[in-house]
Amino acid sequence: MIGILQAARCLAAAAALCASRPQEAASRPAAAADSSALFRAGCEKLESGDALAGVDLLLSAVTRQPENDEYLIRLLEAYVRAGQPETACRVLDNALQADSRRLRVRLAGARHAAGAADWRRVELLLGPALEQLDPPDMLLLAEARRQTAGAGAARALLEGALKRWPACEALWLAILDDALRGGRPVAALRMVREAVRAAGPLPSLHLRAAQAHFALGRILGNTCIRACPHGREGQFDGDWLLLERHGEGSDFLCCPADSAVYQLRRALDGGLDEPAAHVLHARIWLTARKPQIAMQIVRAREAALLKADDPEVLAGLIDVALAADALPEFLAYLRAAAQRDSARATEILRDGYVRLAERYGERGEVRLYHEWLERAVAEVPRDVGLRLRLADALWDAGQRVAAVEHYRRLIELSPEHPQRVRIAERVASEADGG
Repeated sequence: MIGILQAARCLAAAAALCASRPQEAASRPAAAADSSALFRAGCEKLESGDALAGVDLLLSAVTRQPENDEYLIRLLEAYVRAGQPETACRVLDNALQADSRRLRVRLAGARHAAGAADWRRVELLLGPALEQLDPPDMLLLAEARRQTAGAGAARALLEGALKRWPACEALWLAILDDALRGGRPVAALRMVREAVRAAGPLPSLHLRAAQAHFALGRILGNTCIRACPHGREGQFDGDWLLLERHGEGSDFLCCPADSAVYQLRRALDGGLDEPAAHVLHARIWLTARKPQIAMQIVRAREAALLKADDPEVLAGLIDVALAADALPEFLAYLRAAAQRDSARATEILRDGYVRLAERYGERGEVRLYHEWLERAVAEVPRDVGLRLRLADALWDAGQRVAAVEHYRRLIELSPEHPQRVRIAERVASEADGG
């Protein structure tokens, strides 16, 4: 304990020197103040938004009671919120050097590091405590392994964790999502069967089975017509889903268990209410060439789906709206996706505007076709290929003055363009009056 106390006092003194403002004796509580009172006061300052004052008070509390994990964890948080993450790291490393058994402190530091996407530090903090980790912390370490050593290392860690917790749903989902993300749907289906044996037929596992079947193109599976005298559409009949009535009698088009729609319906009927499930449901009907049904699914849950923190969900909304010819919704979803992903906003808008232009072109609305191509070019004015496409479209529509403006800009951007001779001829012919 003496060693811990000495180490804590040393690191506290070092931290004080690193603080971004002078430490004034008048601002400190009396030396005799109780450490718990200092801790409470520091937490209040932290929650009120005064992180620097929180650092002062919490540092005093840690100095008086260095073995208290809760005090140290809050001090680390205060340093991070005060914009001093490097100091937090030094304080944490010194504390662990004095006593490496402080698991709660390790975990707190790892979560701060994960928030900053410092995955190597997450690995350094959690790796030595591997045998002490619970499943949630094991998932954090797996993500660190995936980021630093690759998907194979993360998968090996998760497989080892499943031997310790064979019925843990979160671990199964992590390894299944890794397989689906890595383009291994067959392996995912095999693992779903293992997971069902270990943890039961959970709705979340049915969703992963549906995603795997969808990736394999088994949307409806090997359908058949079956007589079900008392059946109704959407009902399960053993290992079959009665998708829709066939004819006027009691015959139904049925989908087998080895299909995306069957597994998804099992997930939804089991109470799963996740954005990914609803978007997959819409995509299934889209693939079945029933875009209006897909759009009904999207509209029924639009508000929740737009809040989802998943780019694939917004991509699904965009695809469904375009296929259903719901162009105002398409544009709203597109802009929501661009706002959500600022790093790719220009790319998202450009691609979306081109898709919208093409749809208007298919409908024969030439003015709107040109307008949305213009907007796409405005997003990426140095995109020579897109500008040429717009210029040619304007030329073919007889809008040659506008076309020439784009041709000239194109040649400025790419003087050695492969079609420069054709472009020059058009510019010259317009200059000569046709």
